[in-house]
Amino acid sequence: MMKRLRNLLSVGLLAALSGCGGGSGGSTPSTLPTPPPTTLGAATRTVVDYRDFALKRGAGVFYNQDKLPEGTLDVTMDWNNGDIPFSIYLTAANSCPDTTSLRNGACQILAQSNEPRVKPKTFTYTVPAGKPSVAVWVVNEGGVTSEGFVEIGLTSREKPTPPPAGNPNDPQAGLADGPVTSAFIKVRSVDVGGNKYRDPFQDREGYWVLYQGEFVVFDLTQKNSGGGECKWISNPRWEVDDPGYTFIIRGSSQPFLLRADVDKAEGLITVQGTIDGVSSNVLKIKVTKDR
Repeated sequence: MMKRLRNLLSVGLLAALSGCGGGSGGSTPSTLPTPPPTTLGAATRTVVDYRDFALKRGAGVFYNQDKLPEGTLDVTMDWNNGDIPFSIYLTAANSCPDTTSLRNGACQILAQSNEPRVKPKTFTYTVPAGKPSVAVWVVNEGGVTSEGFVEIGLTSREKPTPPPAGNPNDPQAGLADGPVTSAFIKVRSVDVGGNKYRDPFQDREGYWVLYQGEFVVFDLTQKNSGGGECKWISNPRWEVDDPGYTFIIRGSSQPFLLRADVDKAEGLITVQGTIDGVSSNVLKIKVTKDR
């Protein structure tokens, strides 16, 4: 079935521009300076991301698309069971904490396709100048699990030239000036074992779902009042409320990452970060035996 669905599109997978995780995104502030001006050529379409997914009832997943050149983004999503309603949304990256906020209108939606009877789901979005980053959300609005795929394309005239190498000894080189006014944390990656990764997803109540034996990484991004990733004074501090001692926290050489092993089969955990006195959103985690 999935092979037939994929054949609905002209899939010539080219180099992906997105980061990881459950979307995507860098793990630490970029050390590269601002890229030089780009040159323009004929407009061409590139497949910048392609994902297979399997979402339980009420679950959602997002895929970040980072620092997009000016052009037109197109998103197509299809799934196996047409009787199950699915929706797709576009938000600014690192701006919407979970699918509950998305459904409740607490997140600014840039584009969407959520008519229940429309299959496949598609939308386009005009990417402005300035290399913005966006998040593509896929949400299962139905009552049972279904599988599908999402393809993200970009039509642009920009031909970026490689930026010069940054100073590896200065992690804040090339970042906008502070102070930090907002902080956002997300589930960066979930390793199910043996360096095999799955997409992070949420249940209907907005909990990020994990299973015993997995290895999870959380990521913090800090921004200034203009919305730019910015310089900071003190490294972030992580707060984990884990009354059942479900997590085993690993050490990390990257202060913007929190790394943990899931050591038990059940538990409820909350994770929050604070940087320069600014608190992030709170992630709710549910560890469950039900796969």
